[in-house]
Amino acid sequence: MNSFQVWLEKAVKENAQELLFNPSQPVRMRKGAQIEVIENEPTPASATRQFLTGILTDEEKKTLFEKLSVHGVRLIGKVPVKFQLQVDLDGVSGALEIQNIQSSPWNLPPICAEILARSEGLHLLVGPRRSGKSTVLNEALRAIQGRRKVIAIYTENESQDFELNEQVVSVFPLKHLQTHGVLRSADLVVIDSDQPSFCEQALHLAETGRSVLLTLPYLHLKMGVERLLDLLGGAREVQERRLAAVFQMGLGVRLLAGIENPMQGAFELLLGTQEVKAALESGNWTAIQDICKTTGDKTGMRTLNQSLFQLLLKRKVDLKAAFEASPEPQELDSLLRKVGI
Repeated sequence: MNSFQVWLEKAVKENAQELLFNPSQPVRMRKGAQIEVIENEPTPASATRQFLTGILTDEEKKTLFEKLSVHGVRLIGKVPVKFQLQVDLDGVSGALEIQNIQSSPWNLPPICAEILARSEGLHLLVGPRRSGKSTVLNEALRAIQGRRKVIAIYTENESQDFELNEQVVSVFPLKHLQTHGVLRSADLVVIDSDQPSFCEQALHLAETGRSVLLTLPYLHLKMGVERLLDLLGGAREVQERRLAAVFQMGLGVRLLAGIENPMQGAFELLLGTQEVKAALESGNWTAIQDICKTTGDKTGMRTLNQSLFQLLLKRKVDLKAAFEASPEPQELDSLLRKVGI
């Protein structure tokens, strides 16, 4: 067994999420929020290049050295990985993200599937880099299996594997949406991108009767909605009315270092009730937060702080991880003080 396989097996055994390679540096692995050295001795740049290019096809090697980066998915032994490699002056570096090494850190309520299965409206999935958006997207789409939906997914991550055996799914590169428009037969249009330029197109599709799920690369749901409105341009009150008219659901997601599992998901959930739509139309986010806090028991809505609070009570995450993820630490502290923590 070569060193590469030994490192990969060690990472899987210790529930790590990634192997990290840099020329002339020790191999490291990411476990939750922690980065640990997996090999004490620095790996020569030539060996790092040999390890990483050894998993590529000839075509992928050509792409790497012509475009200086390449990404994709690969089965190494029995371990599925998502790779992202790049070339710089020091050599070849990259990350191998280990797939399916643990059960999903999310526990989305059934109402999410019920709303996503509706025939029209706009759904937002918001989260920063490494927040778990891709996993949540896959889980949300799996939850509507059996609903006889035709799903068109437009993504910049064409290597992503959508496990949707019972659905009629077509996956396209984002440029296809720009050049050819949306698949006519699609019941649900997914625009999965970190590029905010697709916001107007997503909103327009929802206004014409499509069901659209749009991902946005922001820290939390409030920022996602505000940036969406900014990017739409024009009169703010007009864009607020447009958004309120089609809004169905918003999910803001974050991944935290867990106690029982290496990673634990926290999410905020906003539903397009009449009260929420009215608050969106007037741009009153304080009212939206109050609605979530006061009607959550009946509707399932929650703020991110409420989600973090529940995870702390269930001892799923520690205080440090929760406060680092909180958009309003003082409010989270107040919630904890009420129960004597």
